[in-house]
Amino acid sequence: MSELNINYDALGKGFVDILDDNEKAVLSFGMIPHIKFQDFMKMIYERISQEYVKKGQYLEGLEAEMVANSLKKEYKSDLEHKISLAIYRHGHLVV
Repeated sequence: MSELNINYDALGKGFVDILDDNEKAVLSFGMIPHIKFQDFMKMIYERISQEYVKKGQYLEGLEAEMVANSLKKEYKSDLEHKISLAIYRHGHLVV
């Protein structure tokens, strides 16, 4: 599976931008709102999967969710780590 060009900084900023004031307050103490992060990552996985289908690395017609479920655990973990770091860069932490 070839690498995609992912702008982690833009994703981190985008995530912070969609947080409400209470969630931003939680983030300022170093805690990423878990449910919103899970939903955000699901969208990211599906978008990545769509790109892999476009590149012909998966069969046409597969649902993005099916492809997203086939992404390797290590790949997902690395992606979540890099996006988390970008979120912290934009999160105006007080700790």
